[in-house]
Amino acid sequence: MLRRIKFLPVLLLAAFVVVMAAGCSQDEDVVSPVSTTELTLSALRLPIPPPGMIYELWAASSDDTISLGKFSYDPTLQTFLDANGDPRENVFQLGGDVFDYNSLFVSVEVDPDDDLDAHGPIMLIDAVSDPANSPFQLVFPLSDSLWEGYARLNMEGVSDRDRNQNDGNGLWFSRYSTILFQVPDTFAVTIDTVDSVDSVGTQPINFIIGIEDIETTIVFVEQDTALWRKGMVWLGAQPLRHYGLSYTFVTQWDSTPPFSARALKPTFTTGARSDRVDYFTQDYDALPDYTEWGWKYKGWMVLPHYNSVAMTTKWRMTPPAWRYKSDNFNWLPGDTGVLFTTGTFARIDTTDDSNPYKLDGPIPPYPGEDFLNSTALQAAFGINSIEIMPFGFGNEGTIFISLEPENRLTDTTNFPLILMTKTLPFSRDSIVAGTVQLGMQNRSSTLDNDPLAPGFPQIDVAIKRF
Repeated sequence: MLRRIKFLPVLLLAAFVVVMAAGCSQDEDVVSPVSTTELTLSALRLPIPPPGMIYELWAASSDDTISLGKFSYDPTLQTFLDANGDPRENVFQLGGDVFDYNSLFVSVEVDPDDDLDAHGPIMLIDAVSDPANSPFQLVFPLSDSLWEGYARLNMEGVSDRDRNQNDGNGLWFSRYSTILFQVPDTFAVTIDTVDSVDSVGTQPINFIIGIEDIETTIVFVEQDTALWRKGMVWLGAQPLRHYGLSYTFVTQWDSTPPFSARALKPTFTTGARSDRVDYFTQDYDALPDYTEWGWKYKGWMVLPHYNSVAMTTKWRMTPPAWRYKSDNFNWLPGDTGVLFTTGTFARIDTTDDSNPYKLDGPIPPYPGEDFLNSTALQAAFGINSIEIMPFGFGNEGTIFISLEPENRLTDTTNFPLILMTKTLPFSRDSIVAGTVQLGMQNRSSTLDNDPLAPGFPQIDVAIKRF
């Protein structure tokens, strides 16, 4: 049965994967065609699906996808489960030859599934090739680029229009610094007269010159041009102003005959006007765009000091499948604290999808949030503001970025794919300096194949063809 391929990368992969005939042909002593392929799955760091969600294995060609079955997984017992949560074999059957397909992949589906003919976001994938030389290893899409990804953050409170207040009440995935910004401006105008000979008039007129100051605000522009740089935001109550001058152009006639005209020539005085502005920058293309695969990034912070604060609701973190803490160490300190989110975003170098908790001031053109809008915060959590690093607070707490499927059922906790992490600094000094760029740690790669070390999921697939 023809099934719809929902995400474009599968088509792209199918178009560009070329299977060599020598690598995909059957042995010469096999006479009959392959009618069945048996696939045995071995999982590493595969998290249990969130409630109401399940995994599904697929084989895809350029014009069709075939479901090989749904499954869940228990990373503690390292056991595959069925939709009811009971143990099941890790063996899946494909009716036909796997070499007739271009890729194998695992998707994340809603359970129960309301669209059986289309797959959900692709979580793990590999191209079909000769398993003797290249065994099947299903990994997160674009893993090579993801492993090299990086991100930076600051905790400037931006939308209050005051760079000296509310540090630690905002979380923005960008660098932050203040710079002296200069623009050419007009300061004054003078009038010179220039004689025009042999001009004749009928009567004298009064000499009138009108000069008017015009004050306008220099507007924040996101584009990169010769004078503007992306990421600039004026936080002060009175941002940099522009003072323009207008004049009334008139002609003066002599008051006695013979009348000669004199033209009035304005001369402007110009100079550089400067102000200190707030400059936010991020590393372009630092993380891949996964929207075509059905995923977006999401910023989070888990803060244990809010465990003792009266709140109407308290979100909790969903841990990853890898062992993130032991008796002596914790990769995610404060993991039992209260969870807050900055929202979802497709790219690290553009704005995110919404900012419900900010004030009405300007914000940088990068993902993040200001937790300063008391009305919105009261409605969501029953608190007036969120202090990420209150005074006197140590380094208990973690900021992290997860990857979230587009069919996610809840916004109150993270999907257990934790990509970037940053332990809160021990001292507030590192978040109130003139330049702040706190680098995050990439947790997507496990180079030594240690199943307990940080890293994204992986499924190895062994095949038998009959």
